[in-house]
Order: sequence, then structure tokens, then C-alpha cells
Amino acid sequence: MLDLHTRIATLKRPALLARAARFGVDDYRRTVHLRRILQCDALPGHGAAIMQLLEIETEIETLRTDGSASYRPARHVEVLIAIMGEAREEAANEASLNAFRRRAELVLEQEEFLKEQRTASEGAGRVGGV
Repeated sequence: MLDLHTRIATLKRPALLARAARFGVDDYRRTVHLRRILQCDALPGHGAAIMQLLEIETEIETLRTDGSASYRPARHVEVLIAIMGEAREEAANEASLNAFRRRAELVLEQEEFLKEQRTASEGAGRVGGV
């Protein structure tokens, strides 16, 4: 099975739908929009939400391509906006987590360096004091 980022990247939808979703993604509010789309009280994590949204979007896309009278373009755009919004928030969380990890690594490296410097200076002090 493809990972979420690949599944999102390989979505091929009409330009008008994609453009409308891109315009709307800046106004995406998870607590309001995702709750309405998924019809739930407790919001899932970003990955789980994206999976559910992709399933909903696949059903909507089938309605569109079949020419179904129950197809609603506004609903389709709403779901595409949510997919983009969730992907954006997940990427931001990953970037933040990676930055935190890197800062922690730098702190550990600095502590190790200072420890080595103290050990070296203590050793040099003993040699001169003997």
C-alpha cells in the first residue's frame, strides 16, 4: 500500500477542483471542518484523519466520474481542502519534531564536548601539578 504522502501526491482531479481546494486550504480549521466532514466528536490524529478523508474522497470521485445526480462539487472541494489541510498540519508537526530532535542532538553534542574539555583541562592540570 502507498504511504499517505504518495497517495495524496498521486490524486489526479480536474484543475478547477484542485484550484478551488488550494484557495480554501488557508481557511481550513480542523476543529470545525474535520469534525463536520467526519461527523465525529473526538478528532483522530492527522494520519488517521487523512486515511478517512481519502476514503470519503474516493467515494465522491466515483460519484463524479459516474455522473451521479447525488454528486456535490462543494462537498468534493470541502473534502479536498481537508486533505490538504491535514497534510499541511502533519508536515508542520513533522518539521517541528525534527527541529526539536536536532536541537536535542546539538545540546547532547555540546554537553559531550564540554565534558571532554573539562576532562582534558583536569588532566593537563594534574600533569603540570605533579
